[in-house]
Amino acid sequence: MADKMAIKETNVTTVHEEDRRFIRSLMSLSPEKKILVKGILIGMDLQEKPATVAAR
Repeated sequence: MADKMAIKETNVTTVHEEDRRFIRSLMSLSPEKKILVKGILIGMDLQEKPATVAAR
């Protein structure tokens, strides 16, 4: 049990201030704009997947 606590304590990620500002700006978007951004990311992911499959 103590080992798990030690692992959790060392699993810390440093986030740069510019990344924090970017994340905050995304979180402040309206729900409709968040859905739009999610759709864009899904579309980009779908476009990249065939290229990685073809590379194999």
